[in-house]
Amino acid sequence: MKTHRFKEKLKGIVTAISVAVLFSSFAYARILNSAKILSVYQSFYFLVSNEDVSVSTSLHTAYLNGGAGYLLERAGEDYSVYACYLSLSEAESAKKNITDKKQSAEIYEERVTQIYLKSKKQKICERAIKGYIQTLYSCISLIGRYTVSCEKGGYTQTELYDLLQDLFRVLERLAKENTSTVFKKASDGIVQSVEECRRRINELIYAKDLRFFGAELADLYLSFLSNFKL
Repeated sequence: MKTHRFKEKLKGIVTAISVAVLFSSFAYARILNSAKILSVYQSFYFLVSNEDVSVSTSLHTAYLNGGAGYLLERAGEDYSVYACYLSLSEAESAKKNITDKKQSAEIYEERVTQIYLKSKKQKICERAIKGYIQTLYSCISLIGRYTVSCEKGGYTQTELYDLLQDLFRVLERLAKENTSTVFKKASDGIVQSVEECRRRINELIYAKDLRFFGAELADLYLSFLSNFKL
């Protein structure tokens, strides 16, 4: 008798799970059908410490050795970032330089191929969202170029300072012109990031501070796009 009741109970649980899965699949299909899909196709390669030490220690060590020392938080895991690159070849080259110095590092890749505009407000902002992510990505790319120039002496400190001020103005204007709820968190983050970078380069511009700035903006970019997942 007990066995019969157990089987009936188990059958009920299986049926409930099946119904839940079916409902979830139906809801997913409805959202997908109603969403506006935008292609992005961007990859970010975070070079992170793989040393067997605490995160705070690896952040300090990375910064002392010329890295960003930026804290990247993902799915309950903390990563100490040396730098963020937009191409795998650059990341692999930087990784080799680090391992040649007897330090351990790995490449953490994040890729976005599509985003989904689900709500009416998001769809109304489609053009603004496209412009926002294109401008932010272009700024991240420029920071990468300036970082290399800073390290190799491609610009004088004065020239680099002026270029960065122009970049700051572009980012501040981007944030100022996009303050609705769709953009607010990202725009606030951009303003704070610019203020922090201005503070860091107040006296002298170091490549490691630009690496921090680039990694932080890349993190903001990815965080913004995460709002448009299914």
